[in-house]
Amino acid sequence: MSVEEEAAVQAVETPTADAVTVEHEAHTTHVIVDPNPFFGQFWQPITDRLITRNSTVVASITEIGFDAIGAHPIKGFARLQVSNVVPRDGGVDLWVNIGWNSKLAFRILYQVS
Repeated sequence: MSVEEEAAVQAVETPTADAVTVEHEAHTTHVIVDPNPFFGQFWQPITDRLITRNSTVVASITEIGFDAIGAHPIKGFARLQVSNVVPRDGGVDLWVNIGWNSKLAFRILYQVS
């Protein structure tokens, strides 16, 4: 199987979370709290009109908890990782790994320059 065929098979078999759309000013930090908890490995697409394929995007992820005040970061037992950050025209795709056996709420923070 060629490299292109392997990539096509992987793209079909790889889970993808729902896309998140962001509106902002350039060179700011953005926080995405995903309303749909997820687990395992998946692509998290983020639509952001100011990102291009030449942008520099830095991202981090943390588990979140909820209380009377709202959502906040927590130090849980799950391992959460952003392993790949791929800027594209109109957004960024993040390869996320949530090392837990059930759905967890998470927050992605990213900065664009």
